Amino acid sequence: YQMLLKREEHENRYRQLVTMLSDLKSEVYFMSNNMEYIEAVMSDAFALYENLEDSQEENRQLSLQIAKDVHEIKKNYLRVIHGIDQISDKEPV
Repeated sequence: YQMLLKREEHENRYRQLVTMLSDLKSEVYFMSNNMEYIEAVMSDAFALYENLEDSQEENRQLSLQIAKDVHEIKKNYLRVIHGIDQISDKEPV
């Protein structure tokens, strides 16, 4: 009876692990889709920087800073996606 309980408990934990992994993969999918939006915002901010007149230097610098900040966000997204992919691709012990 105890063996049956342990086996059932093990199967429940395994099922929870598979569900959690599936949820993580779903989040990675949404994060990957957001990368296109991040690229567009970064591109728009840089285009704004290039199109502003020199007389609007403060706004030019602000748009350049926005492009840089968005680029950092993109790098962090890529790190998270890569980390989750590495974890989820490991073979179970």
